[in-house]
Amino acid sequence: MRHETSLKLHAHWDALRAGRAAPGRDEVDPAAIRGVLASVFILDVGARRSDAVFRLSGTRIDALFGRPLRGTAFRRIWSARSAALAAATLDAALDGGRPAVAAARGGAPGRGALDFELLLLPLDGGRHALGSLATSSTPGWMGLAAAAPLDILPAHDPRTPDRGGFGRRRAALTLHPGGRGIATPAAPRS
Repeated sequence: MRHETSLKLHAHWDALRAGRAAPGRDEVDPAAIRGVLASVFILDVGARRSDAVFRLSGTRIDALFGRPLRGTAFRRIWSARSAALAAATLDAALDGGRPAVAAARGGAPGRGALDFELLLLPLDGGRHALGSLATSSTPGWMGLAAAAPLDILPAHDPRTPDRGGFGRRRAALTLHPGGRGIATPAAPRS
């Protein structure tokens, strides 16, 4: 995780779970994450994870896609070639009980592409997922044009940000320690 939004959302999720695998959806406090709320979403995950839908989506995410995403299938914001990677990222977070992060790229057709960081965190034993889709800049076209479906960047893509040695890479995503009783490595001392 490199983006400030991801780091803040993860810190809130980690504090809420208090040693458990995951907190409940009703424990998420919007006031505690108000600085990043516009880039945050919650997914309803049914028996078939491929049918996960946006329960809530932040205003920045809605502006990016030119409409509210509530009720929209999670797979619909991804290109055909990235839909399986997005599903794998969601599966990794829910099955592993820990954060899953992926780098993505996309934008409005003909208006330039942006780099995004996708973070997915399990809630309610995998019945929901808390997530963020963050970018470091606000494009001039946001709110005027809708982004085309996004692409998840493969791990070997030079545009995929280096996440250092922290976390375990799997295809285009990184699984971070800290779930289901897995100890998070201590920061090096100076």
